Amino acid sequence: MTEPHPTEDSLLDLALGDVSEPAQQSLIHHLASCSDCRRAYDGVARTLDDTLAAAPHVQPRPGFDHAVLQAMGVGEAHHQATPPPRRIRWNRPATLLAACLAGVALGVGGTVAATTAGDDAPADSVAAAPGAPLQTEDGDTVGTAAFSYLDNQRVVVVTVAGGGDGHYECRLRLADGNATTLGEWHVPEAGATWVMPVPSAPVVSIELVDEQGAIWSTATL
Repeated sequence: MTEPHPTEDSLLDLALGDVSEPAQQSLIHHLASCSDCRRAYDGVARTLDDTLAAAPHVQPRPGFDHAVLQAMGVGEAHHQATPPPRRIRWNRPATLLAACLAGVALGVGGTVAATTAGDDAPADSVAAAPGAPLQTEDGDTVGTAAFSYLDNQRVVVVTVAGGGDGHYECRLRLADGNATTLGEWHVPEAGATWVMPVPSAPVVSIELVDEQGAIWSTATL
């Protein structure tokens, strides 16, 4: 009986480090013997790396690097046969993750494209645009926001470098005065990155709004 191929959701979860045992080892074993699925996984992994690179650099708060290394399991003894690349575990809004479509997987709060074409097929990539600092009312820079494109989908990459531990609504302020909510998440003390689809309408700013309805930080785009 032929072993079933993993779904695009499964490949995305594996690239994000969201697959637990024994499912992880089963996926790794399949990728080791299936070149088509391996190419699909490599495409997802490259796109995730490009998406993270699209976010402008922000100097992290003290201790952020250590927290990332802990999240990646560096220094711990992990013995696996042909382990997948270690990745930072990104947060992602469940509502966007549920929007997975054929050929396009929405994850990490955003769009990830995977291909099972031959080796000559070009990998999908992110076309990054200049970003803007995400600042509090006091002028403290706590992160960045930048527009990018994944395939033909316009997205915004929002990075919080840390210090904003709490639950926030991400609000998109449009040039016509209207606003739309892109998602709501808990921002950990260590910081996080989200990638979210945005409409093609002109955008004025990105706002992170706390649970009391106050704007914690704004990026003017």
